[in-house]
Amino acid sequence: MIARCIFNDISSLLDPTVFRRLSESIRLDGPDSDLVIGTHYPIQAIETRKDRSLWIYLHTAEMNDYPYPYPVEFFLITNSTIPENWKFSPSTTLFRIAFPEWAEDDHFFERLVDGDPKTIEIYNRNRSRY
Repeated sequence: MIARCIFNDISSLLDPTVFRRLSESIRLDGPDSDLVIGTHYPIQAIETRKDRSLWIYLHTAEMNDYPYPYPVEFFLITNSTIPENWKFSPSTTLFRIAFPEWAEDDHFFERLVDGDPKTIEIYNRNRSRY
């Protein structure tokens, strides 16, 4: 799956309902410097939040061992082909689609951000690079 960035600043969103909803999660003044408008990014995972918003995880900062979540409203999906090894995993709090280790583990992303070596290895082995 590939997403092309079309917005990188919450203030660029025209729909006031979307702006209000995303303002609860995004606390940036101005553009997100990790997102470049027009750039295509491989999607690493897709997840819903408690407010039913859809977020995609993109590896936008190569110096980090983990991707960042971004609201789908910032992107146009240019390739919607789901990777063969991905899995859908509904839970009581959210919906997630990703490779199995992430899809089935609500704490996978936390361990990834915390720098757990085994989790980083699993992520790098499964990371979409297109």
